[in-house]
Amino acid sequence: MILVFIEHSGPEVALWSRSVISAALEAKSAHGYRRAAGLLVGGKNAVLAAREASYYGLDQVYYIDTVQTASHPACVDAAVLRQVCLRLGVMLLLAGASSRAKSFMPRTAHMLGAGMVSEAVAFLPDGAFRRMMYAGSAYAEVEVLTKIKAATIQQSAFAAAPKLDAGCEVCCLDEACPAPLQEEIIACSSADDGRPELRDARVVVSGGRAFSNAGEFAAHVGALADCLGAAVGASRSAVDAGCAPNSAQVGQTGKVVSPDLYVALGISGAIQHLAGMHGAKTVVAVNSDPAAPVFEESDYYLVGDVCSVVPELCRELKSI
Repeated sequence: MILVFIEHSGPEVALWSRSVISAALEAKSAHGYRRAAGLLVGGKNAVLAAREASYYGLDQVYYIDTVQTASHPACVDAAVLRQVCLRLGVMLLLAGASSRAKSFMPRTAHMLGAGMVSEAVAFLPDGAFRRMMYAGSAYAEVEVLTKIKAATIQQSAFAAAPKLDAGCEVCCLDEACPAPLQEEIIACSSADDGRPELRDARVVVSGGRAFSNAGEFAAHVGALADCLGAAVGASRSAVDAGCAPNSAQVGQTGKVVSPDLYVALGISGAIQHLAGMHGAKTVVAVNSDPAAPVFEESDYYLVGDVCSVVPELCRELKSI
């Protein structure tokens, strides 16, 4: 069977986990698995999120409420997943390529003696996986020879699973939570600016090296994001310059997004950044360099100074 690790925020399933569910259903057909199930581990309202997850096409959904927080160390996730996989006879373990999963999936694969594929984008009929390489400029076809297999899924490669009218069975597992011996999370905090979460947002406005400081970044990127009800992203150069926090970074070493609309302000279009936003349905770019590589990936673009263009654009948006 296939087991999908489902991440959630309160009672809601994360959008990228719905993409992993779509991937699991594709793998079920392409690789000949009989069942695809989901698993939610701990956190507030895990049972409510499990009930919601049951409506996305899986054969069964499991949840564990003995782990009371979703912010526990990766060693706990790995140990619990190992127990569940062995108990249920899991042959393929899938998770989204989130920061959390990137931490615990390699550990879990090692504990299970499983071969692992990272950033998988397709399941081939011969049982192999396709994954991205070199920031999306090339693809590799990978065959995993171990009995148990594991993979993280590139969110932008799969559409989010639609919600169905009927749900599957939801079961509670009573797995014991092992003591986190190797590491301990002392505190977790997040900035609630009232904007959508970056990975889930339908509209993303990102800024790059064109902005000289955090104030200028907020005055333009933040202002346009608020006009559009969008999440705020940033290129690595903007993050390194202190214009935006690490959590806003989009790219190969940041977050991968796949919004309906992606607005790139003062972003040149380095391949590392393009790898994080290549799943966007529509791309709009503003840059003062007419030869900026980002224009080649854009549906609409404007050559101009972002500090002059954005205020005018905001005024037009507010007027309509």
